[in-house]
Amino acid sequence: RAAAVAAVGTAAMGNTSSSSPSASPKRVGGGAGVCCGGCFSGFRPARSLAACPPPDLVGGASADGGGKERRRFEVAQKQLTVEEVFTLVRPRPPPPRSRARPAAVSGSEQSWASPIPRNAGQNGTQAAGSTIALDIQEAPRLERQASARDEVLPGMKPEGLSTFQVEQLVASPGCLPRPLAPYEREQIIRKLLPTATHEMLSRIPRHLVEARSLEGQTLRRRLVNGATVVFFTAGYAGKRFVFERAAQLGIRSVVIEHPDSWARGLVDEGIISKFIPIDMSQSSDLVLKEALQAIKSLGSDGLTGEADAVLSVVELSIPLVARLCEQLGLPGPKPSAVDSARDKHATRAALRAAGLPTPRNFLIHSEAEVMKAAQHVGYPAVLKPVSGAASLGVKKVESEAELLANYRQVISELSSLVVVSGALVQNDGSGQGVAADRVVNMEVLLEQYLDGTEVDIDIVMSEGEWRYAGITDNGPTVEPWFNETWGCCPSLLPLEKQRELKELGVACVKALGFDGGVFHVECKYTSTGPQLIEVNAR
Repeated sequence: RAAAVAAVGTAAMGNTSSSSPSASPKRVGGGAGVCCGGCFSGFRPARSLAACPPPDLVGGASADGGGKERRRFEVAQKQLTVEEVFTLVRPRPPPPRSRARPAAVSGSEQSWASPIPRNAGQNGTQAAGSTIALDIQEAPRLERQASARDEVLPGMKPEGLSTFQVEQLVASPGCLPRPLAPYEREQIIRKLLPTATHEMLSRIPRHLVEARSLEGQTLRRRLVNGATVVFFTAGYAGKRFVFERAAQLGIRSVVIEHPDSWARGLVDEGIISKFIPIDMSQSSDLVLKEALQAIKSLGSDGLTGEADAVLSVVELSIPLVARLCEQLGLPGPKPSAVDSARDKHATRAALRAAGLPTPRNFLIHSEAEVMKAAQHVGYPAVLKPVSGAASLGVKKVESEAELLANYRQVISELSSLVVVSGALVQNDGSGQGVAADRVVNMEVLLEQYLDGTEVDIDIVMSEGEWRYAGITDNGPTVEPWFNETWGCCPSLLPLEKQRELKELGVACVKALGFDGGVFHVECKYTSTGPQLIEVNAR
């Protein structure tokens, strides 16, 4: 099933050719002279391909315990040949007549869209060098649109408006249930019938799905075309392009969001197949319960099939999405790994246990421990809330006086936070927003200051192996708050330093317990070598 994640991710990263694909078995899998570049070409060497014996293609239908008819492919003992792979047809619900069909991918969009350089021409020859022209323009300033969640509804207490948002912003994982034990997850999977997408994947040889060739790309496109993908929370309106691209790939997108979300209108535009409103002002456990019930009911109205995947384009939703995947038996990150990544102290502990470089650090529970922390860490040091995002409460300190004053300031800021339209801001006394002081984690981490150049490492991992790792240089951060100023991709660092940073980034992701997914890893190349700042699961 993990191959489904790789298939969806690979298909979404861009086309490799504008020409019509051929189903010739000689080119599937690529190899020297025929590799078209592919989405992950240049990061992992192509694996050797083995011939697969041809089985009989068997189709059928089955009914689940609830009496709902469920079309599916039966698993054969032998896998498919290349020719038979391209004859597979997905059982899919008919599109509703009132819904506009998603726009097809136009020829102009079938151009090179990989984040890495094309390393082979269409005829297998080495591509010529490229000249890069930079056109830097200042982005227009956007005014925040008012939301119904900004207003306190009559008869409702402010504390009860956005509990889910507050918990995931400053106290993740909040009241979400504990991660399942391996045997509990196994029991869930055994009770479930695979969806059509996962059934087809079980019959297709792995090397065909991963092939870096035109036919490999075409196969991945066929697999995602018609698949039902659930997006839990849609993010801000600027992420509309994600859903437009999914529609172009033929994905039946389902969005779960607050009733007043901008994404609701995407249904009428034919961009998504279904919008499921859920009151996000509830606590995290209740939101999880409602989302789980809604996802289990998919496939009965002809708008979508059963959920093939659940994901999010909002980082704060990942702890809940991980639990949805776990309880639905779908591919996804381990909730325990996500929780460790969101907790800065737990991240440091995981790195230390794995023997990876870790700065000196001390978890401060109260003001009485501030001086003890200073003695252990030394100066200069950095104060940062153990749970939080966007450099909230992060500050550099260089003396005992600064440490004590800034610790009190951080605690005061955390105590006065409110949530307005999903963003944490300081309480300005206007009465807008939701107080976060009742659930915010007041623990603060003091850790050794890291000198050197800061970078971002974006990593795509599948089944324990990294498939993509790209470095973006960050401009000098504004101290003492460490706000980023600019970025440059690809990195201008020496190749040896890039290699060390990539190796550390991948090792840190694995140390936290991840074996697949997409990650935004922040590191620094210090005077003593590469060091991790934090891992952000996407």
